[in-house]
Amino acid sequence: MKSASERFNQVIMTVLTVAMSMIAIALWTEPPRFSGMAHAAGIPDSGSQLQEIVDEVKAIRTVVSQNATLLKSGKVKVQVVVPTADPADPTDPADTTGN
Repeated sequence: MKSASERFNQVIMTVLTVAMSMIAIALWTEPPRFSGMAHAAGIPDSGSQLQEIVDEVKAIRTVVSQNATLLKSGKVKVQVVVPTADPADPTDPADTTGN
């Protein structure tokens, strides 16, 4: 005959075995939940980042094209102003006296 402690151990071991088997079956049959949460977890999505870069490059290309069209149209007036030398500023690039 088994003692009460042996019987108790046998019951606990059986319960744990059944519980672990149920967990293993549930994990095996269930699809992973973390597959769609990479971005939410702080992991960068390189495909999304590359698409944003491509979109920004397209926007920049559009602006450059518009600026080129404007410059070619002749509607832009450019006025060149030669700065006067400031005798108080020794680093003034317009100072042609050599001081």
